[in-house]
This record gives sequence, structure tokens and C-alpha cells, in this order.
Amino acid sequence: MTMDRPCPIVFDLDGTLIDSAPDIHACVNAVLRQYQIAPLPLARVRSFIGGGVELLWTRIIAACGIEPVHRPALIAAFMARYHDATALTRMFPGVIEAVGQLADAGHPLGICTNKPMGPTRSVLQHFGLDRLFPVVVGGDSLPQRKPDPAPLRLALQMLGVEGNAPRACM
Repeated sequence: MTMDRPCPIVFDLDGTLIDSAPDIHACVNAVLRQYQIAPLPLARVRSFIGGGVELLWTRIIAACGIEPVHRPALIAAFMARYHDATALTRMFPGVIEAVGQLADAGHPLGICTNKPMGPTRSVLQHFGLDRLFPVVVGGDSLPQRKPDPAPLRLALQMLGVEGNAPRACM
């Protein structure tokens, strides 16, 4: 593939464009404190990230010895905080410039992430990236999450890629 002709490009979000682990960590620990459970260090929470909120809390519950029956309440308390958590999130160096150059070159851009749509939209707006990514597929957009190919296929379809088109990348 050559970059002289525009092609759709889909990005992951966390760990690719942004580091939101500090905000996730703060939200997790606020919930743990609310339930009088000892907070976890950032490195531990960071090691649990990947696969979406449900998997994050499955890992936290196992690590903290929490009764699984509390899982729905913990997740609800977390999501209430996480939806707008952007204060500690940082964009990786060069992201704005690189994404801007790709957009200026005419490449249709999208996001495919396991982060739920609400927090995804909040962080994109916070950094002004929402205008560069007209297509966003979140972890709650479909029943499947990455690494299942369905979310990526949906993002590509929304970007106008049909069938097994050879020109697209993630």
C-alpha cells in the first residue's frame, strides 16, 4: 500500500493515541474506596487494562478478593465516574500532527476501541480529536469486542470500505 492515494485508516485509542490509564486508575480507586476496599497502584490497574470495562472489573474483583455478586454495582459506580474522566489522560507526542497530516491528505479516519462510547467521545472532544475522526466504534457498539474482527469490520464499513477491499489499514 502506498500513502500517496488516500485509504481508510482506523486507529485504536488507548495505548495508541492516548494514555488514559491514570484516569482509569483514579476512577477504579474512587470506587474501591467507596466500597472500603484498599486502592490499587497505577501499575497494577494498568496491567488490567485491555479488553473493556467488564474484563477490567473481572480482573480487579479477582485481584482484590471481592465477591462477584458486587460486580454490577462496582461497574455502575465506575462508569458514573469514567464517562467524563479526562483530567489525567494524556495524548502521546506527535498524535495531533500525525493524525492531522493524514486527514489533510484525504485519508478517511476512524477509531475502533474497547473503551465504551461515552468515555471515548468525551476524550476525543477533550483533545479536539472528534473533528478528525468521523467514525468511532466503541466497546459497547457491538456485542463483540476486539480482538474479534466485528468492530473493525464495522468501522471500515462506516468508512465506506465494502467487502474485502484491499485498501484500508489499522
